[in-house]
Order: sequence, then C-alpha cells, then structure tokens
Amino acid sequence: MIYAVARPISRLLLYIDYPADNNKMSWQDMLAWLRSKRWQSLGFGGITYLALMIPGVNVLMMPAAVAGATLFWVREKGDTRVSKPANQNA
Repeated sequence: MIYAVARPISRLLLYIDYPADNNKMSWQDMLAWLRSKRWQSLGFGGITYLALMIPGVNVLMMPAAVAGATLFWVREKGDTRVSKPANQNA
C-alpha cells in the first residue's frame, strides 16, 4: 500500500522539480504548494507513473512528463515573471 502511494509521489517530485528550480522555488515552498494542490499533484504523479510502466511508451513518456510538469506549473501556479510584449502598431 505504501509503495502504491510513494511511487506516484516520487514521480511528481522528480518532474515538478524542473520548473520549480527554473523559478527559484525552495524545496519547502514547493512541497507546501504541492500540498495545497494535493489531488492535482497526485493525479499528475499517478498518470506519469502508470505511463512509465508501459514498455516502449516509457521512453517517450520521460520528456513528455517534463513538458507536462512545466504545463502543470504554468496552469496551476501561473507564471507571473513572463513579460508580455507591448502592442506595437506597425
């Protein structure tokens, strides 16, 4: 039972760490944020874990999981540091 919960959490932490590091978020802040998004986080980790268990698919799933974690980050956390281009009339 513990293994069934621990593996998705380990996948989540592995892949969500990339966007968290890019945004200079500390480990404690990242864990607090993930706890506040508990079901979304476990859903991402669980789906990633299940997809990584399929032979052949797992090779394609690893880079897709990094991209998915970044998308999860942007949608759930919001990227406030991205500057929007000013309207330029040409």
